[in-house]
Amino acid sequence: MKNFLTIILVIIALVAAYAILTASSKSTDQHPQNNEINQTSNYTQNTSEIEFGSNLSIDSDVFLVRLEEAQNIAIVQDLRNVNDSDIKRNILQCGTDFAGSSEFGYLMQVLKRNVTIYALEDSKCTTLDGIFDLKTCLNQIKNSNISIHVKSGKQYAFYENKFVVGIEKEYTAGTCGIRRTSQPRTVRNQTSNQTNSS
Repeated sequence: MKNFLTIILVIIALVAAYAILTASSKSTDQHPQNNEINQTSNYTQNTSEIEFGSNLSIDSDVFLVRLEEAQNIAIVQDLRNVNDSDIKRNILQCGTDFAGSSEFGYLMQVLKRNVTIYALEDSKCTTLDGIFDLKTCLNQIKNSNISIHVKSGKQYAFYENKFVVGIEKEYTAGTCGIRRTSQPRTVRNQTSNQTNSS
């Protein structure tokens, strides 16, 4: 039963990633009015990493305890200002891999936590519930207790209520995630071998 629910979650995340990629290609065919471009550009420039939570560093042990205590968890696939299609695809895949990892299966199935996947683009956001304006999703993410923030770059850092993971052109599917064994848990990312925590 546990494996079945994890498989369903992964399938849903893959469908969402596909919807995001196809919506992105359709949106490039539309040309908004100049004032719409300026409004979106100003809003995007004013949104920074700080909006996803504190920038106070903590170690992975503390983060994992907070992750298990959190009622509402956001997995953020941040595609804003990413022009390379390979990096976009890798960010989406990494977020999907986190959602399908054994720790998130445990959080959702055993602890009954709410996990929401957000794919942020320059002016909009896609979740399993549909496509929304960016501001709506940013507000929802702010209201989450903790987030996994997957974005372009080389970052790999734990903060009070977020884990920032940088993704580049080279990414192997399945290397983002939190693997749950009986104890200890392991956070995985291709930029570091493995960080063990209790």
